[in-house]
Amino acid sequence: MIGGKWLGVRSTRRFLANIEPEARRELNDEFQAIGDRLLGNALAETPRRYGGLVSAIQKRVTIGASLILRLGLLTRRAKSEFFYGYILDQGRRAGRANAARVRKDGTVERYLVNVGAIGRSKYNFVFGRRADFDANELPRLRSIFDRILRRASAGVGND
Repeated sequence: MIGGKWLGVRSTRRFLANIEPEARRELNDEFQAIGDRLLGNALAETPRRYGGLVSAIQKRVTIGASLILRLGLLTRRAKSEFFYGYILDQGRRAGRANAARVRKDGTVERYLVNVGAIGRSKYNFVFGRRADFDANELPRLRSIFDRILRRASAGVGND
């Protein structure tokens, strides 16, 4: 979830590439716990008509040169089958849409349908986790970074 407007992203990634394995495990465990909490909140807020969208939402923590936490529709199949989850989560403008109906005699009838708006804040089950992460999880993550940096600076001597 690191990106965009946050400062120090490059230096943080450089730091993560060079930390000790024990600190990397500690960060990984914390990212897994944060991901579980955010996933639980997202699943609790997901609209349930048939249950498919709920089963498609996943979390993934990638361990490498940088730790990445992803939450949402992660697989190609989930993105294609449950694309409507993005529309519910992001919102939709009101307007008119073309629709078609096949009659019993085989002819196709085309007509316009009024489509209602869906506000951005109505569902907000995945995209809203960013604000949740900033408010609730970021202070805990900062304290872990401080602890790792304190340990790393205490071990540095004047050779």
